This record gives sequence, structure tokens and C-alpha cells, in this order.
Amino acid sequence: IEAAQRDPKIQRSLKLLGEMFSDEVFLFAGPNFNDMLQLFQSTFGTMRYGPAIAQLSGETKGMKDDEVQARMMMQSLVDSLPLLKAPEFVLGFKIKDKALAKEQLDNLEKILTKALAGAPQPFHDRLKRVSIDGSSYLSYTLDGQMVPWDHDNIEKIRAAAAKPADADRLIEHLKSMELKFTLGLRDDFVLLCVGPSTDLLAHLGKGPGLRSLPELAPVKKFADKRLFNVSYMSKATNRHLNTTKADIDNAFKEFKQALPKLKIPEKARDEIDKDSADLAHDLGRAIVPEVGAQLAVGFLTDTGSESYFYDWTEHPEIDASKPLDLLKHIGGSPLAAIVNRTKVSPDAYDLLAKWIGVAYRYAEEYGVPQMKEKERKQYDTFMGKAKPLFQRLSTATRDSLIPALADGQTAIVLDTKLTSKQFIKQLPPTEQSLPMFEPALVFAVSDVEKLKIAFGEYWAVADEFLEIVRNTEGSKVPADFKIPRPKTYKLKAGTMYSFQLPEEWGVDKKVLPNAALTDHVAVLSLSGKHSIRLLAETQPSIGSQKLPLDRPLASAGGFDFAGMIDAYTPWIDMGIDLSTKQVDPSVAENIRQHAHAVIEVLKVYRSTVEESFVEGKAVVTHATSEVRDIDENAAKGAASP
Repeated sequence: IEAAQRDPKIQRSLKLLGEMFSDEVFLFAGPNFNDMLQLFQSTFGTMRYGPAIAQLSGETKGMKDDEVQARMMMQSLVDSLPLLKAPEFVLGFKIKDKALAKEQLDNLEKILTKALAGAPQPFHDRLKRVSIDGSSYLSYTLDGQMVPWDHDNIEKIRAAAAKPADADRLIEHLKSMELKFTLGLRDDFVLLCVGPSTDLLAHLGKGPGLRSLPELAPVKKFADKRLFNVSYMSKATNRHLNTTKADIDNAFKEFKQALPKLKIPEKARDEIDKDSADLAHDLGRAIVPEVGAQLAVGFLTDTGSESYFYDWTEHPEIDASKPLDLLKHIGGSPLAAIVNRTKVSPDAYDLLAKWIGVAYRYAEEYGVPQMKEKERKQYDTFMGKAKPLFQRLSTATRDSLIPALADGQTAIVLDTKLTSKQFIKQLPPTEQSLPMFEPALVFAVSDVEKLKIAFGEYWAVADEFLEIVRNTEGSKVPADFKIPRPKTYKLKAGTMYSFQLPEEWGVDKKVLPNAALTDHVAVLSLSGKHSIRLLAETQPSIGSQKLPLDRPLASAGGFDFAGMIDAYTPWIDMGIDLSTKQVDPSVAENIRQHAHAVIEVLKVYRSTVEESFVEGKAVVTHATSEVRDIDENAAKGAASP
């Protein structure tokens, strides 16, 4: 490699590569790209649901799983032949030395011409010089005729298809396909175009530009910034990357077509037909949003970088109407946290309960009658007692838990302030206390009394359910076993309910799974001290970056990367100590210094915080990342002689 780098020709090639990646680089996809995504989406859907539907209908009886998958894929390709095209895109690199670029392209042409002269016949005479819109390009064309379509390969494809004629159609289509690689210099850019034609290059720069799209309007806000990224995805492209209402309808349409072939009673077929249409409607209404375009803009700042991500997809579940007060309850400055607010409504729960009820109806109507007489009697006895408990659980959830958490704010918090020299007694103690990750969940409470009612009912139902199981024939539940209750502690801020881990587990008593509660906040964590920190109101921050409390947001949070490195450092030091016990102390110290030098480099990236809000019809996510140069004194101290 060093010898090659001393070659003047190689040096000039490397210089061009350096220029190509040192300024602006762009990539854009043409219309065929959406066709390819649509093809992948439909094929994936068929591969995912098709085998199950085909097996239910008996169409693939006796076939192996890989044969079923091959047939499903083949059928999907045949059904979507108009979409089966080579994807097209253009990759561009801005350069300064156009003479150097032209020289290197001419050299590349000579090298490729010489190499192809010795290649097998199908690869000859395919490298051409073409002129497109006044610029010269190298173009190389591949086509489907170059594939070795021998008799054995064709017969394998025909055997995988449902009908040999389908395979023949697919093969003829593949034979007609072309893929062109076109490389050249246009103005200040080296361009590489890949696709079935060179139309993208011919049309480049003509007609309205991207800046004319309304979704690109936000970029103007940042015109005076040091931009390093602008990316855009159209609504059409994004639709092919997400599940849509049409996808759900198509999946149920396939199921409906297979329904007449299922060996089930006519009454069941009619019920399934009706319920599947109802389910498709409910899923499309409840969980599948209308997909929109996306835009991302990033720029450098004096302290790192900022980015804005605009998403015009519908998000009916988010609530960005108020500030996120729960940010005050992430424990001050945790390692990582995310707080969000969603719209809480019994409707979503009612929908879930509805379809659990439908599934139960099918089990009762068609599954239970298939049981043996003894099993059916046991089932009837058990469900006769348990069914009222299930209804009580549902009522407690809908009428108490959901209203108790109606504010919709939730937080996930990760911290590392819990330390110990011996978290588990089976392991030897360490010389210094080491930190452990402390995950926690925090919820905004709208009605603390209803929350207590809900969990009181859950405990009561659990006790009664245990008794039902205990009294069931063949039960192995001990007669004296009871569901343990948590210990209750009165705190300055509220109440804590904790479970001490069994002594035989050998876990440090600082690890204390618990729930803590005030009139406005509920916490689940693994240590009492963590819960106390979370219940208290503090100014929220991630590293040195403060989190916003003064404006309406849908979500906010961040990650303290440098804090994570600091938390890992004692563990790294311990690992070095253990692994270097048998080596010379000077060597061990050298290893430690190298490790700490790497740590200092990693900590250049400090933290990132994000916030999401609604602007017009877009959900906007603003991220700020902090970067600090290496502290010279720290670096000198960590550097090895």
C-alpha cells in the first residue's frame, strides 16, 4: 500500500477521491426507485402473510417451507411485473480541479477498455462514450440476456411457480431489463448515474427544482447557517416504507379470497368474513396514520451541531399542547431520559377489549367444543369463576387507571448513581464502589385516588385468581402461599411501596424494586434513593444542556454520552487491573494510560438533547449535540511516553 501511494498516478487518483468527498456530495433517486420500493413492499407482504393463508386453504399441502416461500415470492413478482425495473439514482461529488477529474476519467476509460478486452464475450463492446446534455460520460450497459439462461435454471424457475406460464412471463421480462452505469463530469460535479436509462442525467437541472416544493420551505430559515445536511423524502416514497391502510386492505383481501377454500363450517366462514372486514376498518382507523413527506436539515454551531427533522405524517396520538412538567421529575441530570405526552382516551382500550372479546367468542364457539369431556368440564368450572374477575380487571382499567393517567405524560429515565462494592455476594468485592445502571419509569398522575382504587382492585383480583388456581384440580400452588404485599414507607414527598429481594439471591440491599407516589407523580424504579430523586422537582438537564420547561412540546429528552463513558471508566479500570495482574507494573500502567487516552477522545462528543413540537401540519424534532475539544492537560496526563 505504501509503495502504491508513492506512485504519482495513484497519488493523483487519491487526490481526486479526496476532492470528491471533501465538499458537497448529493444523492437523489428517480421515479423507478418508488416502483422498486412498492415491489419490495408487496413482495414482503406476500412472503409474510401468504404462506399462512395458503396453508389454511390447503393450496400448499405437501410442500416444504422453502418451496412455499419461493412460490409466494414468484407469484408476487409475476403479479407486479410492471414494477420490476432497475432502480435509478444519481450520485454527485463537487470538485475543484476539473482538469484532474477529466484526466482520471480518461485513464479509467483506458483501464476498463483493456480489462474488458480479456473478459468473456457477453462483456465486450458494452463500454461507450456518450454525450448527454453537452457533457461526456462513460457508460456501461448490462442486460438480462447476459444471464446464463440454460435449460436447468429455467426449469427450476418454472418448478417454483404456480404455473409454468407465469415463470415464462417473468423470465422474458428479466431478459428485457437493462442496467446502465454512467460516469462523467458535468460543470463542477463528477456524476454517477445508475438505472435502466440515462434519462435522469438528461433531465438534470431542468424544470422546477426541489426548492419549489412547499416541504422545502423550512430550509430558508437556515440559509445563513453552516449547513452540512439537507435531505428530503417525498410522501410517495415514505408511503412505500411504511404500512398504510391500503396494505391492510390488501392483506385482508387476500385472506378473503382464500376464505372459501378453508375447511370450516359455513357459519364460521360468514362470521370470519364479517369480522375480518371490521378488523381491517378498525386497524386502518386506529393505528395506521396517513403518511407524509419528511425533511431533515443539519448545521454546525460553535458548540457542536443542530438539526431539525420535519415529518408531515399524521400523528393523532401525540399531544403538544402544553409544556412537559414531568421533565422536573427525571432526577435532575440523568444519564438519559425521554419524556412525552400522548392523548389518552378510553376509545383505544375499548377497541382492544372489543377484539379480545371477539377472539374469546371464537374460542368458546369453535375451540371449546373440540375439547374432551373432562377438559371441557374443568374449563367451564374455571372460566365460570374467572370470567367475573376478568370483567373486574377491565372495569378497573377503563374506569380508574385510564382516568388516573389522563394527563398522558410518561418518562423513561436511565441513571448510574447507584453504586456498590459488591452488588452480588457470589462475586468478590471491589476496592472501589462501581456504578450500576438504574432504569425507571415515571408517570404524570391526574387523579391519585383513582390510581389507588385501580391497583387496590388489581391486588384483590390477583388474590381471588390465586384461590381459583389453588382450588383447581391438579393445582400445585401451596396452601400457605400468598401474593406478597409491598412494604409501605412514608416519604417527605409522598409514599413508597417496596419489595425487598429474597436474601438467598445475594443481591445488595440497595437494589430495592419499588413504586413511589405523590398526588401528581408515580415512579417505578430499582432503588429507593432513585425514586426519591425522581419525586423531587429539579431543573432538568442532560450533561451541561438544559431541557425546556417554558414551551408546549410533544416530547423532550437526551443522552449524556460523556456521562456514560464516566460511568464505564471504573469498570474499565477494574478490567485492566484484573487482566494485568501477571504483567510488569510499568506495562500495566502503559495500558491504563492508553485506555484513558481513548476515553478522552470518546468524550469529545458530550451529549445530545431533543425536543419535538408541532409546527403547522408537521411534527418537528429539534436536536442539539454538544462537542468539546480534548482538554490538553488531561490529554497530556493520559498520553503514554
